[in-house]
Amino acid sequence: MAAWTLHAMTYLLDRSMAADKSMIDDGRAAPTARQLLRYRWRRLLAELEPAGELESLCALAGDLLTATENWPVPDLPLYPAFR
Repeated sequence: MAAWTLHAMTYLLDRSMAADKSMIDDGRAAPTARQLLRYRWRRLLAELEPAGELESLCALAGDLLTATENWPVPDLPLYPAFR
């Protein structure tokens, strides 16, 4: 999960810094890159902090969440299949 989160940052962070756009450009409802990043950082913290693992990565995720608190994005809704 940690590797996947870091990998996703490599292609989502630049896009998110410039603007917040939907991940799909054809008009369908889809999360934005900023929504995905913030969701993934929160999930990473939720998994690693209780286990006391990868403390530096937890600190990074926490710092990124703090630095992006001003991004006016709603939390991701529950995926329709899980409602």
